[in-house]
Amino acid sequence: MCFYEAARAIAGLVIGRKPRRVSVRHKESQIAQGWSAHMITLGGQYDVWDEVLLILAGPFAEARSRKRGVATLLRGTRREDYLEAEKWLRWLVDHGFTNDLRATGLRAEAEARLFLRTHWHTIETTAEALRARGVLEAHEVAEIFRNSATTTDRW
Repeated sequence: MCFYEAARAIAGLVIGRKPRRVSVRHKESQIAQGWSAHMITLGGQYDVWDEVLLILAGPFAEARSRKRGVATLLRGTRREDYLEAEKWLRWLVDHGFTNDLRATGLRAEAEARLFLRTHWHTIETTAEALRARGVLEAHEVAEIFRNSATTTDRW
């Protein structure tokens, strides 16, 4: 789904990662040309929170665009995202940055929802371009971000 890949691409830019090529095949088949957890250099808890946002941005955007519950997606077709996010949430608990996994998950969910509310227009624009073309090069993703960025996109 285009919204999944678009949200991950925009989340990456928001947290300060370099833009990446994004592509999709047909309806449900994604080719994730983005970031993965093994590529991050941990500078502390905030890098982990950023990674969790990057992981959850896709499923949350897909759920919003399809008008489905995100929990349904995370238990089903996006289970790998759930497991990856949970691994990082457990890391935060195990290293004493949070007290319990449930509260940590609720914070991650709140941050993902805030990200969507803040950047939804940019995500929609990116998803539409991705739907029309199937592929967006890194510079095209960055250009969409710059051209549709709100004040809060540019912090």
